[in-house]
Amino acid sequence: VGALVVLSVGNFAVVEGISGSLLGALFAVVGLLVTAFVFLGAYFGVRGRGLGNAHGVAAGSFAAGLVFLVLIAVQLLVGVIG
Repeated sequence: VGALVVLSVGNFAVVEGISGSLLGALFAVVGLLVTAFVFLGAYFGVRGRGLGNAHGVAAGSFAAGLVFLVLIAVQLLVGVIG
């Protein structure tokens, strides 16, 4: 992630033409990391309370779905993507 940040905002002649693509890839990587963090947090939170794997996957999927729902709402209100 750090290398993508340096390449996308730095003044390098080699990557000047693909700077926007690198920044988009950076946003995608950070978004996937946040979604994975939310999914695993919900999963292990449910598993730590003594419920089974299926309950953990259901809670993680629900939490990840909420992340995507918030992303869609922010996109419609503010227009952060594209």
